[in-house]
Amino acid sequence: MKLPACSMVTTIELQWAPLTVSPSSLSLSAGQTGTCTLSGGTGVYSAYSENTGVVTVGLNGSTVSVMGVSSGSATITYSDSGGNDSGTVTVTVYGDDATFCTTNIVYVDPSGTCGGIAPCYSTIQDAIDAESSFSIIKMASGNYEEDLICDGSYNFTLSGGRDSTFTIQSSDTIIDSLTISGSSGTVEVDNVVLQ
Repeated sequence: MKLPACSMVTTIELQWAPLTVSPSSLSLSAGQTGTCTLSGGTGVYSAYSENTGVVTVGLNGSTVSVMGVSSGSATITYSDSGGNDSGTVTVTVYGDDATFCTTNIVYVDPSGTCGGIAPCYSTIQDAIDAESSFSIIKMASGNYEEDLICDGSYNFTLSGGRDSTFTIQSSDTIIDSLTISGSSGTVEVDNVVLQ
């Protein structure tokens, strides 16, 4: 007995995920390295800096390493090997070539934990009082009921609006007041709101 011929059709539905990056922006000091992670897309990834005088880029699999070279802003462009998808990461680098080796970063979080990053202070004033030349004081976002006083010779940046890992700057830090009465130096503010 001969069986009738039959045919079988198999349908496979492929799901394509768009190419994404996390985080989509970075704030670094000169000499500091940050990372972004690529996901989705097709094939092998590529990434390059549009301004290597400000940031340089390395790629290991899906991890993009970004190193701040000198102060300024730069865009990193990434894409997948199929050429189907691409995007950008915005990078801001603080500091300049003169402060490249001496930049000191301190962190402020009202809980005093700073996600395990040190040195960590629970108040902005404590961080200011402990700062050394060319410091960046990274502050967790939120409302700090502090009246800050800078009455010496300071050179630092108050960099607010940080997330719990201090790598993403997505909002503002709010403080009550800031009084600067020093004889010399520079105090810069970034994502800080005085109320």
